[in-house]
Amino acid sequence: MDYKDKYIKYKTKYLGLKNINININNQIGGGKNNFIIIGNIRGNDLDFIPELKRKLKSLNGNVNEYKFKFKNKIFILDDLTFKSVSDDIKLFIDKKELSNNIIICLEESSPFGLFFANMYPELCKAIICYPLRFNTKESLDRLYHKYVEKNGWKFISKYYDPIDYFFEINDKRLNELFNKNGEEEKNIIDLLINLELRKQYNKIPTIFKVSTYLFSRLDMDSVNTIKSNFERKDIAEMKGILSPDDAIYTSMMWNIARVQYDRELIELNKENNFLRIHYTIAFEINEDVRLICDAVKILIYN
Repeated sequence: MDYKDKYIKYKTKYLGLKNINININNQIGGGKNNFIIIGNIRGNDLDFIPELKRKLKSLNGNVNEYKFKFKNKIFILDDLTFKSVSDDIKLFIDKKELSNNIIICLEESSPFGLFFANMYPELCKAIICYPLRFNTKESLDRLYHKYVEKNGWKFISKYYDPIDYFFEINDKRLNELFNKNGEEEKNIIDLLINLELRKQYNKIPTIFKVSTYLFSRLDMDSVNTIKSNFERKDIAEMKGILSPDDAIYTSMMWNIARVQYDRELIELNKENNFLRIHYTIAFEINEDVRLICDAVKILIYN
């Protein structure tokens, strides 16, 4: 007799659960789960997504990948709003007739996924954010400080005004960038996608309606922090970092703010019991797929 048969015999004899067909791979809510991966909102896809898909399939679920309608395409600013994206994700789900959906958001897609789960909770059984980045008014103001007040825009563009073609851009000027389509224009468009995300910081849900597993990434690797923020002189100049100690101090300030934000999320969700937060440290070599799949197992087998 194998372990599965022994388990069924035990459940039937000692717990009185007769006439129940027990499936060792049974998942919450019944039925097969549909995993929906939402990748980067800009740039190249993450290199671990193919491996992630393979691992998720081994968890007895279907795997789908949602592509943002504006990624690597001509778009208007309204396409970048949380609501517009949420409606598009709903259309994606409706067309495929997906149910029992577990959303897996990677990197900057997380706020879009959280907004979708809050807007259409009936279509989202659970959501994982790997990680949820720290988007607040302070992070938006910091961008203006780096590019305008510290004159960091000179590392981005030689020809375009940072106010007209970035912070206060409209669809007409955005279309000019698409028409020119040079490397400088492509870089500005890529940064604009992140800017529009940051502008919606106050629309990111803080009280959740479905099971929510957030990875919160802390920059605790001093070697990599110095390399990224001090040794890269353009970044150091934009951020006003004058020494390795400055780089570590600035990073620690944001880590403390990150943890405080998480504490507030926990307090806001203590009654609904939907929120779980997992801390990771941003190393150059990490275990993305294993950590995400562990979170999936906790959600579906708990």
